Amino acid sequence: MRHGVAKGFRKCSILSMGLGLALVAGPSSVASPAVISQSNVTSFANCTAVWNALGRPIRRGEPGFHSRLDRDNDGVGCESRPSGARPPATPAPLPGATATPRPTPTTGSGTTGAMLPATGTAALVEARVTRVIDGDTIEVIVNGVTERVRLIGIDTPERGQAGFNAATAFTRSEIERVGNRVWLQSQGNNRDRFDRIRRHVWLSRPASTPATASQRRASLLNQRLLDAGHATLFIIN
Repeated sequence: MRHGVAKGFRKCSILSMGLGLALVAGPSSVASPAVISQSNVTSFANCTAVWNALGRPIRRGEPGFHSRLDRDNDGVGCESRPSGARPPATPAPLPGATATPRPTPTTGSGTTGAMLPATGTAALVEARVTRVIDGDTIEVIVNGVTERVRLIGIDTPERGQAGFNAATAFTRSEIERVGNRVWLQSQGNNRDRFDRIRRHVWLSRPASTPATASQRRASLLNQRLLDAGHATLFIIN
């Protein structure tokens, strides 16, 4: 009798061990889910899931964002559309912002007279540009502190989108043309939700404040990106 009980116990133990291994390993044929959840925080499993759901990169602070999706830690995850993602449709709008539809960027063709609102009378602060991240984001040293700067009022293509390289190259060439020295002018909200400072970026000091329309077209990088056809108006509510 005891022999039968012991034998039955060994069978149950082996079965339990096998079941435990199956639960840990899981079936190898099951595909990765679109989202994963750990510690009550749900995020996209990978960049293919991001692009299938949003049709664009995901930004820090948006539902589904996770630091592993943002390999260069610049606040924007999955900047390039994976080859396995569905064909792009209309991208999901970014929270808290409205933008005009983006035309196909064309170098030097300009836009249809799009003009940024007046830049105001805030003081201009000199800064040195150390890095161009993309068409509308740069890194500077200002007052001895390194800051990322998001150009006010415009939006340029994200990495992996048509026009990204052209917009980035335009911003880099404009900044190099003035020896990497620019003047920053604040207006409205000081920082965005990615902790970048929001600024007008002047390539030379305007003769007056508020600057005239002709001064903005000549020296304001934000406006020059619009005029060159590399950006569209992007107004934060």
